Amino acid sequence: MKSNEMDKLRAQIDQTDEQIVELIRKRTRLTEEIGEQKKKDGLPIYRSDRHTSVYHKVARGVNDPLLKKAIQSIYREIMSLGMAVEGDLKIYSCGGNAAYHAARLAFGTSIEIEPCEMPMMFDRVAKNMNSFGFVPATGEGSDKTLLAILENSLSVYAEAYSDSAFGKPDRYFILSQCTVEPTGGDCTCVATVPLQGTTPDNLERCVSETGATLFSNRILETASAKYSILDFSGHKDEPDAAMILESIKARSSYIKILGSFPRAVSV
Repeated sequence: MKSNEMDKLRAQIDQTDEQIVELIRKRTRLTEEIGEQKKKDGLPIYRSDRHTSVYHKVARGVNDPLLKKAIQSIYREIMSLGMAVEGDLKIYSCGGNAAYHAARLAFGTSIEIEPCEMPMMFDRVAKNMNSFGFVPATGEGSDKTLLAILENSLSVYAEAYSDSAFGKPDRYFILSQCTVEPTGGDCTCVATVPLQGTTPDNLERCVSETGATLFSNRILETASAKYSILDFSGHKDEPDAAMILESIKARSSYIKILGSFPRAVSV
């Protein structure tokens, strides 16, 4: 390619870059206005349902996996900037360096993330609508997470995934004092102590009979009880999920909904 042709293409790239930057400025001004409205309406800055929706929309129709992942990663930073200008959002990560790194991947570089111990995280998040806890939901530390959720008032507001050294993505819960409305692509997590004679298969049938998907069914043993922790598709406020919860409740001496939240988009 001749030098003058290369110069023309680079000039077009420069012009496109200027347009992109101006659009980011425009989007940021709009998010500032949204932030003011959220304050008036008493809504949290971080809306997990909105983030999931944006990730799906910007990647819609993109078939190239590399391009799709790149677009979602770019938007993670754009939305990170948006949350930063909306107000004082704080993320508290529990679970060491792995959790901190995963939280940074989930929330981008513009959001303040503070590592802390779980008791402090629960205390701070319970006091502030715009504070969120980022905790392991699988692997090391996950039993401690689940037990803490059982004993406290916070619920699972969102989930995130991060690549693991063992090839299987690590799952994290984002905890909040707030709840999220149905999005059409949700997951409900529930803890139950089954009645004597109720087997894991009995609980799994409660899910499968409605046509919902069971994502996991794990056991959490404590000094006082043996819990089944189930994750299944749907939101607790939707008819099918409500039917599942009633069926599980009839087979349990104890039940607690840990959260209904949008399923994570991998970025």
